[in-house]
Amino acid sequence: MQEKQPIFKVYRGLQRPLTFKGFKGKYIYLGLGSILIGLICSIVIINIGNYFLSVCSFLIIGGGGTFLCAFKQRKGLHHKKCHQGIFIVPCHYRYGKKI
Repeated sequence: MQEKQPIFKVYRGLQRPLTFKGFKGKYIYLGLGSILIGLICSIVIINIGNYFLSVCSFLIIGGGGTFLCAFKQRKGLHHKKCHQGIFIVPCHYRYGKKI
């Protein structure tokens, strides 16, 4: 009797961008950077002595930066412009000859 060979599933996501909690590619690092900057600013402010202002600064800088990254991610990795309207392109060639 022949023994059955083990079947291994092939991971097919090698060409996909890195994904973490809905953030893709470079937006992972931008979101993480905004949270770290918010944390550093809140540490500096709490050392000055105002706890409430420290929490507010963390929420505004960290949360705002993360929200901005999530919003910019919807536009895509290359931020292509979408022009609206009708465009007329003149034809400078006719039957392979330049006019």
